[in-house]
Amino acid sequence: MRDFKAVLEKELPPDEYFADATFRYGDRRARAKMSFSVGEAPTEGEALAKKREINFLVNPPVVGINAPPGSIRTINLIVTNEENQPVHFRLYFKDIHIDPDGEIALLEKGSTSWSCSNWIELKGSEFELGPRQRKNIVGLLKIPKDVVGGRYTRLVVQASLAQTKTGEKITTLVP
Repeated sequence: MRDFKAVLEKELPPDEYFADATFRYGDRRARAKMSFSVGEAPTEGEALAKKREINFLVNPPVVGINAPPGSIRTINLIVTNEENQPVHFRLYFKDIHIDPDGEIALLEKGSTSWSCSNWIELKGSEFELGPRQRKNIVGLLKIPKDVVGGRYTRLVVQASLAQTKTGEKITTLVP
């Protein structure tokens, strides 16, 4: 969902909020929900930790593989740091569940019967990229011999800016 943005026309007062986005494509629908909070403005003397997005790309954004049971396939992903400073990346897979309303939930790896999370091994899934650098990540998909039907998983990318001047870390988690 990196291609979608929303802009509020006025500031939200301090409180707990809930964002709900529904995407329709053909006869299918996907829904994502996220809670967030808006805090009070800091008083004089308080440190303000600025939060922002960490800009990066993962290509291709979607991987579809048709392969027979018992086969092995290679998955190639390219991660690009679009920041002007080093970024630490951690990539891993989680199971997904889409309910009848199209809401997507991330679940623990290997917890659903239609998952292929446990079949994929990423080589070098935790690394640091300098400004504007890119890295090719190779994954190995090993399909068991006794399975039929489609399987699904979601790549999760956890990106953290290298230590800032104040020693804090800013982390962006992209499911």
